[in-house]
Amino acid sequence: MKANDYEQKLYQLAMNSNSSKNFNQIMKEYQELQKQEQLKNKPERISNKIQDLIMKICQQSNSSQQTNQIMLLVKNLGNLLEDVDTLKEQIKDQDSITLYQKYRDLIMNLNEDEKMCEKISQESLQVISDEKLLQIKKRLYLLFEKAKQLHTATMKKTQKYLLWMDKNASNNKEILTLIQQQYKGFVLVQYYEDNQDFRNDVLIYKENPCVIIMSAVAAGSNVQYGDGDHFNFLKQNKHQLRIQGCILYCGQQGALNNQHLLMDPSKLLKKITTEEAKLQQYVEEMLIPSEYKRVIQLEHIDFFIPNIKQEALQIQFQNYTFQSLQAINPNKKSLRNAFKKAKELIILKKISLKQDVIDGIENIPELLENAFQNQSDQIVVDRIIQIYSEQSNKYPTYQFLNSTLNILNEELTFTLLQFYYIFIISLHLYNDINDTIIQPNGSVLTLFRGSSIDKDHFSDIIQKSKTILLPSFSSFSTLKHKAEQFILANCFEDTVPVLFEYKYKTGSDYFKNRPKNIRRVSKFPCEDEYIIYPFTQFIIKEVKQPTQQTPYYTIVI
Repeated sequence: MKANDYEQKLYQLAMNSNSSKNFNQIMKEYQELQKQEQLKNKPERISNKIQDLIMKICQQSNSSQQTNQIMLLVKNLGNLLEDVDTLKEQIKDQDSITLYQKYRDLIMNLNEDEKMCEKISQESLQVISDEKLLQIKKRLYLLFEKAKQLHTATMKKTQKYLLWMDKNASNNKEILTLIQQQYKGFVLVQYYEDNQDFRNDVLIYKENPCVIIMSAVAAGSNVQYGDGDHFNFLKQNKHQLRIQGCILYCGQQGALNNQHLLMDPSKLLKKITTEEAKLQQYVEEMLIPSEYKRVIQLEHIDFFIPNIKQEALQIQFQNYTFQSLQAINPNKKSLRNAFKKAKELIILKKISLKQDVIDGIENIPELLENAFQNQSDQIVVDRIIQIYSEQSNKYPTYQFLNSTLNILNEELTFTLLQFYYIFIISLHLYNDINDTIIQPNGSVLTLFRGSSIDKDHFSDIIQKSKTILLPSFSSFSTLKHKAEQFILANCFEDTVPVLFEYKYKTGSDYFKNRPKNIRRVSKFPCEDEYIIYPFTQFIIKEVKQPTQQTPYYTIVI
């Protein structure tokens, strides 16, 4: 069947069928068709690209050892990418889409390397020097390593599921169809009337992010008493599931009798509603989160930014030393369009940002464009980091940058990637060698950060040995009292005050990726501020309880 045929069949089932199994089967087939259609748009075959790259190097280079090494590297890269192309045809379902997305990113990187070779060829009158060849080799080596990782890695599933359990199915399938159409290729909707089918699938999908909708009867053994059957089952298995939250969709009496579940210590039930419009709103809030989160568990990142997760998690390890500043130069049209779209998304999705920040969004590109007018790369980098430390109502750069990263809305994050990379790459290229205490000999530096964490999530996130992630650029200081001042500034109602105590240690391998001391250009040099890249991961080594002298949790990382 074609897509239109599936949509018509789904609508008929939603209106007329009493069998949820038929509905689920057609829904699965429909989503599989969507996936296959996505995969039809294959990237251009890479063999010609590889050959072009070799030809450009050979035509313009000396007969040096570097050339031979590059040719071998490119040949191996070509073989790996050809293997990936074959694998892409064989792997099905979400694995196939994830593989396709990563493969597409590699092709884009390969295109950049072709352009780099072309640029180097134009700069060199007759031959490419060994120094230039080494640049190409290093760049291609990073690409080769990514291809190897992609070829050997086990693809982790990131499919989201919406599971709906209701023993009275007749009135709900139409809204289910509408939800599935709204989140095409993004969420798999499953509807259940049978108790055991529902429980079996909850356990089958335990590694995937899930949102669960239940009727009052399905949630409890009795409408009057609630907490029973499926709600109790979910509580018992919570430790092994990845449930984003549950919604109770029921009548007035069911809503009244089950209010106590909202206060349950498991915190599984997020909303109760009797209205279809509210149900759709709550589903969107859970499937496309737009809440401000300063800290999340590493394993939860799949739920927020599944399609750019790998790229985000590699930021703290990437070497941008050979990245040209011109590659991130904010073209007026593209950057301004991105900010315009971001503002529209923030308003449309009702994303919580201060009004003065929203009002100043479209002024920010002007600051960045002016910074890139400088001739010296180092002056440009210094100015970008200086802009980071500044804050005004007209140019709310710092607040907009970190707030949008902390919100973890994938569509918004993707829209602003160019904006984020201007600061990521500038931070990497920033020279703090005369200010930093960090040395490449592995000595330990203790850094402090004052913050707060939402009360509802604190006990789930802050546990010894857990890996946590800070989504935004994070400011730390060598001065504990300065960090304590930020605890007071960031501790709001329903939050827990915390002090992060970071025992930073590095060797020569990741010295270039160290936290950067920005005292030289900072508007507040007295803070002795070190900036850490977004999406940096930390392991919690110790959790110290509040005391009378230190009325906050100390999280040693």
